[in-house]
Amino acid sequence: MYINDFVNTSSILDFHLLADDSNLFYSHRDLDHLEQSENQELKKIITWLCVNKLSLNIAKPHFVIFRPHQKKVNSQIKIKIEGTDT
Repeated sequence: MYINDFVNTSSILDFHLLADDSNLFYSHRDLDHLEQSENQELKKIITWLCVNKLSLNIAKPHFVIFRPHQKKVNSQIKIKIEGTDT
């Protein structure tokens, strides 16, 4: 019940919550757009955590890029949480 409004932190992310675990999904064809959008949305999530006196274990977040098998990803995506690359 404490995190019921967590999903309201972003209108573009797809949230999957289970107990103390959260999975966030977002898709876009343009990797630069994806990186920029994800970092903006993560700032909103960090703000929500601070307001609710919660913290994020910076060592635990991970991200995965799903892509068609035949398409290679040449770009390095940098997802930042509180200034730290994940």
